[in-house]
Formats: sequence, C-alpha cells, structure tokens
Amino acid sequence: MNCPICKDKKYVSKKSFNYAQIEKCECSYDCKICNNWGHIPFYKDGYRYLKKCECKKIDEKIKRYNELRIPARYANKKLSNFKIEMFNKVVADTQKGILKTLNTYIDNFDLDSKGIILYGGHGVGKTHLLIGLLSHLVLNFEVTGLYLDFPQWILENKSLFTNFNLNEQLQAEMNRITTVDILVIDEFAKNRTQFEKETFEKIFYERYNKRKIMFIGTDYEITNKGNGKYMGDMVSPALFSRLGDFNSFEANLLIGDDYRLN
Repeated sequence: MNCPICKDKKYVSKKSFNYAQIEKCECSYDCKICNNWGHIPFYKDGYRYLKKCECKKIDEKIKRYNELRIPARYANKKLSNFKIEMFNKVVADTQKGILKTLNTYIDNFDLDSKGIILYGGHGVGKTHLLIGLLSHLVLNFEVTGLYLDFPQWILENKSLFTNFNLNEQLQAEMNRITTVDILVIDEFAKNRTQFEKETFEKIFYERYNKRKIMFIGTDYEITNKGNGKYMGDMVSPALFSRLGDFNSFEANLLIGDDYRLN
C-alpha cells in the first residue's frame, strides 16, 4: 500500500449534505504516466492509437458514483460493514446467507444478471445492503446506476409533473431513470395516488422490457405467508407477476430487529 489516505483506491469521501460524493485523493492529482493528458499512445501494425490512462478511468469512476444520488446518510454503507445480529442464531444465519448471496452476485456480475429483491420489516438493513451492492458494482465495474426512493422522488419533482414548460426536463429525468444500467428502487410500491402508481409502473415496465437490472427494497411480503402487508395486494396483478419472474428477479427475505430503535 502506497497511500495511507485512500489505501490506493485513488479517491476519498467528500463532505456533502445532500448526496454521497467522492473526489480524487491527493495522491492522484498528478499522473506521472500521461502527464494529466488522460490518454496513452500505443502502436500496432505501424499505426498510432490512444487508450485511456488509469487516471482517466478514475475520473469516470468518480463521476459515475457521484451521479448515483445516494442520500448522504448512507454514504458509507458497504456490504463489508453490515452488522450481523449475533444474539439470535436464526437471524444471524439468515443475514450471513444474504451477504453470501450478494457477494456471489458480485463475483458473477454482468449486465445480464438478475435483479435483486430484498423484503422484510422496517429497519432491518435493506437499504444498507442495496446501496452497498450498488456502490460496489459502480466502483468496480464500468456501469451506471441510480438510487431512487420513489415516494421521495415524486415529492422532489412535483413541479416537473405540473409545469408544462418543464416537460423537457421531466423527459430527461425519466430517460435517465429508465436507461441507467442499475436502478435501486427503495420503498417499492408505496404509491398513494393513481398518478404515482401509473408513473411507477411506466418506469418499472420500461426497465423490465429492456431487461435492465433493478434492485428492489420493500417492506411488503412477497409471499402471502407472513404477518405483514402482501405485495400482491399493493400492485397490479401484471406487475406482481413480473416480480415473480425467476429469470428476472431473485427475492430474499431479510429478517432482524429494527436497528433504528436499538
């Protein structure tokens, strides 16, 4: 290890009050390989070509991460710092199993990978795990992503839906949501109005039909065997049927105590 600050990742966390952000570590300000040009020449069959320098790849990685819109509260959430509940063997074994599943997912990841559904009670760590998974993939693979708390997103963008003059801005926002490589949809199916349900389904169906990866976090039961609200009662039969498509999604029940109350 050469840099004690970033541990050779070449980037560090940046203080932000809105979204999680990273920036270049001071050890990577000046590139001795390309002299900050961003490209390296190489020759093949007598022709001169250019390839990206590692410093350029770091810039692109930072940009992809900073566009994820991960809330600042979850800036440091990783799979590696998810705390297993060690006082209950059943809970601990279940949580260890889900962590193993997510790490195996990373090991075998490509853009044809299935989506992930994490369901369970309030405060068991669904958001932590989904953000940890999203962050790792974006930082270690050349993929784009976005975190979307759908009810909150509707509130923040209410003016886009009510002001005709902002139609182009709305279209750009919807286009980004439906085209990024990986979309985390948190608080899945918590849509109050018919308009919200229609907007939500438009996003879901467009991504589903394009085989775009979705990571879903929800408090609703996927199987009608628990004591909580059943997902089948919260969304349309057509959407619920697609959630059960084993070629598109892998559902995992996350159990545990509400860490916010402990």
